Amino acid sequence: MREQREGAFDRKLIAPLILGAILNPINSSMIAVALVPIGVAFGAPPDLVEDAQRAGLDEIVHSRICFGVASLYVGAPCGPGALDLVGAQPSATLAEAALAAFHEGCIGETTAALLAAERARAAESPELRAVYERIAEDESRHAELAFRFVAWAIAEGGGEVRNALSAAFAALRTSGSPVRSRARDSVLRAHGRLAPRLLGAAALPGL
Repeated sequence: MREQREGAFDRKLIAPLILGAILNPINSSMIAVALVPIGVAFGAPPDLVEDAQRAGLDEIVHSRICFGVASLYVGAPCGPGALDLVGAQPSATLAEAALAAFHEGCIGETTAALLAAERARAAESPELRAVYERIAEDESRHAELAFRFVAWAIAEGGGEVRNALSAAFAALRTSGSPVRSRARDSVLRAHGRLAPRLLGAAALPGL
């Protein structure tokens, strides 16, 4: 076997980064699926419930794609294990559901779309670029769904929901600045991975 050139970048190191990125679609798929019974319980319009179901399926596809990409980098099959749901609790009030949609959807999905778009621009592989472009398009649609749910929740729940969201937005505006890093930016970017400082810069417009 040919020895790796001293100082060269090991492609296998990309796999843990991609596996880490899978946590977002797995988390998003759980939230999207959870939004379906929550929406039904609080009387959300049918179009919101239907679109939440579609979003959950999108996120499952994202997870499969990311596991596939990670498998190529590591040279062995990668896949999910058992998921510990101990302590997971559904939203008890419409205000709680709106807050979850705000944080995980309006902010989380908007950020995910911006990061995926930046990763698509950075990736050198056409196949990898296509993966990130698809994720960016889907996440943008999911963010729109979250904003629609929050808008409906405000109209339905009135002052209680509006006040909870106002407090969450105010707290968001006072959050810290992006983390700095000395990671090999150019090498990571070629594989569609962004160093922490670049992640912060790419996500900042969404905040």
